[in-house]
Amino acid sequence: MFVEILIITTILHSFIVILVAIIGLRRPDPEKNSSYECGFQPFPFTESLDISFFSTGISFLIFDVELILMLAWITNPIWGGAIFIFFLLLIVTLIIEIWEGMLDWENVE
Repeated sequence: MFVEILIITTILHSFIVILVAIIGLRRPDPEKNSSYECGFQPFPFTESLDISFFSTGISFLIFDVELILMLAWITNPIWGGAIFIFFLLLIVTLIIEIWEGMLDWENVE
């Protein structure tokens, strides 16, 4: 029954996303394309923001979700296979982040 519900929700989600992409109105204007600065006019940045701040925040969110899933695994060991796959994905992602130098803060100015 779980597989059927998963298939139905995937098909429904895909249908809604495609429908919105086809029917959705696209009226770009400068106001919509500008960043929102809490009611102020956007400040022109002389420097771009460093991506390492964003990658650190996203890594924090990913490992925060990991802790939540670990709690579910401790309370119900049936989820062991799913947790193992999730841990495997986290380890591979962490290795890629280290390999790409995303966690290297020595070059941040």
